[in-house]
Amino acid sequence: MRISRSFRPTGFGAPTRSCETALIEEDDDRLRGSADLDSARRYARLSVIDDGPGIPPEVLPRIFDPFFTTKPVGQGTGLGLAVVHGLVSQVGGAIEIICDGGAHFDILLPIVEGEADLKSERNTNGVHSSDR
Repeated sequence: MRISRSFRPTGFGAPTRSCETALIEEDDDRLRGSADLDSARRYARLSVIDDGPGIPPEVLPRIFDPFFTTKPVGQGTGLGLAVVHGLVSQVGGAIEIICDGGAHFDILLPIVEGEADLKSERNTNGVHSSDR
């Protein structure tokens, strides 16, 4: 419940209309086109979509910058998307933004298949089991 409540107020004035999940299989076309993702892995996708006015093109290059906000002074720190982007990147995932009437964020997180994958993840991103 807390997560859905935190999604509601956006910088562009539209409430969240849907949150969806999906499994992205290995060799999916969207993985081949991304330099940030490994096409030999499976990913869990979390989509957050609203039907507001969308994100202005001039804002897109800065959307993940720490302390960047479109809200009035005192109504936001500009840290939310920067923190999410940092966490998702740290675990080997990516965030895709689709601007097609409203805002649409796809968060792609790698699926850890077993102990071998978990050990590999620990070695590549510096996160240890005690940190998870």
